[in-house]
Amino acid sequence: MTTPPQEVELHIQLKTKLTHDVSLRDDAADHIIDLHYDIIGEYSLIDPETSALESHECHVGEINLQVIRVGAARNEDCNLFEFFDHTQTLHNLSCALYNFEADEYEETLRKRFPYALNNWNDIIYIDDILLKPWARGQNLGLSVLQCVERTWSSGCEFMVLQPYPMQSCSRASEECPPEYELARLSDNQQLSIKKLEFHFEQLDYRKLDKSPYMLKWILGSHDISVDLDSNIMIPLSIAQENTLTQS
Repeated sequence: MTTPPQEVELHIQLKTKLTHDVSLRDDAADHIIDLHYDIIGEYSLIDPETSALESHECHVGEINLQVIRVGAARNEDCNLFEFFDHTQTLHNLSCALYNFEADEYEETLRKRFPYALNNWNDIIYIDDILLKPWARGQNLGLSVLQCVERTWSSGCEFMVLQPYPMQSCSRASEECPPEYELARLSDNQQLSIKKLEFHFEQLDYRKLDKSPYMLKWILGSHDISVDLDSNIMIPLSIAQENTLTQS
């Protein structure tokens, strides 16, 4: 008698919800595109009663990001300081990246990325990547970032994220949703962040000196250095318990 496999392969897909509303008035916020992706795993299981192979889906996590159309805002003569003052998160980001008085990138950024064009190109800012505990440890977060890069990198100069436990989650001011919590967390936050920085360095993200941000320069033609698989393996018991209707 053949022993059934104890793991199931999930094929990962991102299903997006555009959360941005465009006003009919000139509004700087019209150039900030808010995006939410559900990370969905598709898999097949054999029905024990009918022996038929059935397709299922389960909710694996989510990624929230903003595509910041800096170039379009500048072309419409928006005050860029006020543009980034739209939210506290964007304000903090802009203070790390730009010298508004000199109309250029901050000196620390120019030293770290001397090839940056300083033409006020667009930015992709990753708010958070949230994965259920059983989906971690297989580079899924990195694979999701690659997908976002391929989809939204046109016209953008940098992708930016802020590694923060519990990652993949950068919600420094919010509690992580319970379904993404790990059973055991390190009390050493600094060490956890260092591990995350090393993790994202695999995709060429680099720490911006003393700021909390990591940046990847993505402007122009370039090769993605590590091409990651979009499939992961999970225990059979979890697949049986985590269909999309129960997520």
